[in-house]
Amino acid sequence: MLGIAIGVPHAWMAFRTLNLGTGLSVSGIRLLQVALLLILVTLLAGLLPARRAIRLSPMMALGSGAA
Repeated sequence: MLGIAIGVPHAWMAFRTLNLGTGLSVSGIRLLQVALLLILVTLLAGLLPARRAIRLSPMMALGSGAA
C-alpha cells in the first residue's frame, strides 16, 4: 500500500518532468485490484516461514538463533 501511495505521485511527477505528452491515468478500480493482489502475495509469502515457526518450540527457536 505504501508503494502505491509513493509510486503513483512519483510516476505523475516523472510524466510531468519528462514532458511525455500523455497524461497519467490510473483508475481507482485498477489501484484496488493491485492493492488486493499485493496483499494476497504478501500473505502467501508469509505462510512458509509461519508454518516452519509453528513446528519449533520457543526454547528451540531461541537456542538455535535464526532457526
